[in-house]
Amino acid sequence: MCEIGKTPANVPCFRFSDSNDNIIAAVADVPPSWAAVSVYALWSTAGGSTNSVVFYVDWMKLTDGVGVPLSGFTPAGFTTGTKNVVNSQAAVTSRSTKVHSCESSSGGRPIVFRVRRDGPDAADTTSVEWYFYGLMVERAE
Repeated sequence: MCEIGKTPANVPCFRFSDSNDNIIAAVADVPPSWAAVSVYALWSTAGGSTNSVVFYVDWMKLTDGVGVPLSGFTPAGFTTGTKNVVNSQAAVTSRSTKVHSCESSSGGRPIVFRVRRDGPDAADTTSVEWYFYGLMVERAE
């Protein structure tokens, strides 16, 4: 289960277990002048093994401030992000993984991002928590 907490080094984060019900949502208000964006996930794990974590960052542009419910594994309206299989790292050794890029921005409309760990995936071999610190949205021209 995902919970808001801290790493053992007292760094605030979202703590994702290896179960299937780990989902959080975030909203980015992209300025209309940005022609392209790149999105990075900032994360680490609770252990220093060489096992892997599987996660997705899905997204949806809001239209007139209206979106669809965030419930369900693949809710309507979301573009399913690329499967990210990343090696676990020592706790609080944060990593940045590029999870999305697009050639045209949302035209000044907010974008909803849905972050989820897919613990039941066979490639997710880490039984320890995955620490998620946030998304970084970067202007890419």
